Amino acid sequence: MELLDGAHIIPEKSNGSKDPRNGLILCALHHRAFDAGLFAIEPKTLKIHFSSQVKQHDTLNLIYESIEHLKRKPHEQALGWAWEKWKKKHQNR
Repeated sequence: MELLDGAHIIPEKSNGSKDPRNGLILCALHHRAFDAGLFAIEPKTLKIHFSSQVKQHDTLNLIYESIEHLKRKPHEQALGWAWEKWKKKHQNR
């Protein structure tokens, strides 16, 4: 448990809540990669998408292609907020 981080989907500085559904439990590497926008989660399908900076999904050592396997999934609105922000940033590249 010492190697896991609680990553906010909507950061507190953007009025993100402390509700557990606004978070993902990630290792430090994946937390930093998520915060850096190297990957995002599509809210409807829960599929993981990668930025153009990531050549292959295994570059980040992600095992799953989606977060569908999680028993407790993040709130769709939180994922939607992050997804829209991520798409705007990566569609212009």
